Amino acid sequence: MAAAAAAASKSGGAAAIKYVAAGWAAFTGTHLAMSHPPVRDALIRQLGDEGRFRGLYSAVSLATFAPTTFLYIRYTRGQGVIPGWTAVAEGSRAVRAGGLALKVAAGVAYGQAISTPNPIMERAMHAAKDGTHDKDGAQGTGAEKEGGEVAVRGIYRITRHALFTSLALLGAGNMLMRPFAGDVVYWAGYPLIWLLGCPHQDMRQRAVLPNRFFQETSFLPFAAIAEGRNSLRDAVKEFNKPVLATSLIVPLFFL
Repeated sequence: MAAAAAAASKSGGAAAIKYVAAGWAAFTGTHLAMSHPPVRDALIRQLGDEGRFRGLYSAVSLATFAPTTFLYIRYTRGQGVIPGWTAVAEGSRAVRAGGLALKVAAGVAYGQAISTPNPIMERAMHAAKDGTHDKDGAQGTGAEKEGGEVAVRGIYRITRHALFTSLALLGAGNMLMRPFAGDVVYWAGYPLIWLLGCPHQDMRQRAVLPNRFFQETSFLPFAAIAEGRNSLRDAVKEFNKPVLATSLIVPLFFL
């Protein structure tokens, strides 16, 4: 990070923006590669146990994400004009309103994601206790996949990747409200993780979760509801109401 920061300081914002893009590429690449079942299993065997793997995984994530965010905050925030976009977006109330709406939606999704039991994690933890597969669902048996039920409630009726979706919405909202090259490159990383990480997680989870779970839910928000496979009324009814109220009110303090 020190070398990248020194280079960014000498070369200015344009060089720093490239380092931010490289940081996101490193974070995304290592995140996907290390969680890929064959790679993950091989690392666990080499390290000796899953706890050490999780420690390594967390360390690599931090080592790529933290410098990327530092470079953004220190060198690229508000830097770099995007021809044909920056001036228009800065002067457009509609663009800013759209960005704020996305960020409010992100807050709602995030609040509901962390306050509603995650059916994927619940099933994974239950199966891990039974010894049928690891905590990320890298392995499994036919009996484990077809047995039992996975309860889908609240925000997970709208998308089975509620937390990833909240971060993608946050990134998209900031891309609209901060229309400079340095901001757009950094905040685009969050939708990128959503776009690549969710299908990758689905691929791993399909080995162990019942098919019915995927039939009742969707990667894209509202897709299962639009196709009649789930109910928006039930989703809203099951929302955590105090958390929902907080998610809607808090953004008003930042207007």
